[in-house]
Amino acid sequence: MEIPRRVRRPRKRHPNKMEQLIVLLSAVLAICLIIALLIPTSAQNSGPQLQSTNPPTQPSSSVVPPSSSAVTPPTSLPPETFPPVTTPPATKPGLEYIGNLYTRTELEALDRTMNLYGIGKNVDEKNRPINALNLDKQYEKYDAHFIGPDNGKIYLTYTATYEHEGNVKKTLDILKAKNVKAVFFVDKAFARLYPELTRQIIDDGHILGNHCTTHPKLPELTIDKIVKQIMDIHEYVKAYYGYEMRLFRPPSGYFSEQVWAIAQSLGYRSYNYSFTYRDWDRENQPNPQSSLDKMIHALHSGAIYYLHAISSTNVAIMEDFIDTARSQGYEFEILP
Repeated sequence: MEIPRRVRRPRKRHPNKMEQLIVLLSAVLAICLIIALLIPTSAQNSGPQLQSTNPPTQPSSSVVPPSSSAVTPPTSLPPETFPPVTTPPATKPGLEYIGNLYTRTELEALDRTMNLYGIGKNVDEKNRPINALNLDKQYEKYDAHFIGPDNGKIYLTYTATYEHEGNVKKTLDILKAKNVKAVFFVDKAFARLYPELTRQIIDDGHILGNHCTTHPKLPELTIDKIVKQIMDIHEYVKAYYGYEMRLFRPPSGYFSEQVWAIAQSLGYRSYNYSFTYRDWDRENQPNPQSSLDKMIHALHSGAIYYLHAISSTNVAIMEDFIDTARSQGYEFEILP
């Protein structure tokens, strides 16, 4: 019987190192060829990328202000962040401008004396306070005003730094029912903590005024700190409400020549007032009838009324005050 021979299979041959290197180089060349073919196509589709020769007027920001026509109140408190303060380009090369009107040197030369405005009792033949008239003339070059023109108009302004017993909301509802527009000077805390009220102020056609980021005595601060107080809230409101503030009132009425000039250079028109009274103490509100009589007695052409939106007394008497003023021939307008 013949025993079959065992068939020996040929051993599998592995490529040597030279052959492996050739294969690797071929793969690299193939990849480079594919990339070379793709780059011109994508460049052709994207078109030439042109760069402007003019520098941007303002650095880009990580926070893009929303459009004013499509902004809704934040559902939660927005973070306490905002775009950096930017200074418009100086009109004279080589000088450091604060804002777009005055240089630092010019502002440093202005009077920093802190003034606490008091209206006084002296009035002219039209019941317009003499002190307000004099100060308005003194500081009009800084676009700072203490009384309106003699035009038969009345201007309502409020400070709103927090809500109390729903009085800010009640004030807004009364003004809407009476078809009266006003200025609400707010600080940053109000804009952060009360987004619904802030949005209602804007949506109802009132003006949202700048009352600083916190509530300092501005004349005691340096130029840079005053700028920060004004511009931090400005940029915050612009970013989260799509609203550009343009009217300014210093906290507690403390002002100086330098404060007015800085606000003007930052693009603001400033307003103090020609009437106010002690309505700010929520625990000690004045008598409604005597307060109404005081407000009516002070009526004058161009009057700028400075009131506090948290006042329960103001809520109680505002409708009667508006009706009485109109019956005497006055019209309510919003500050320009």
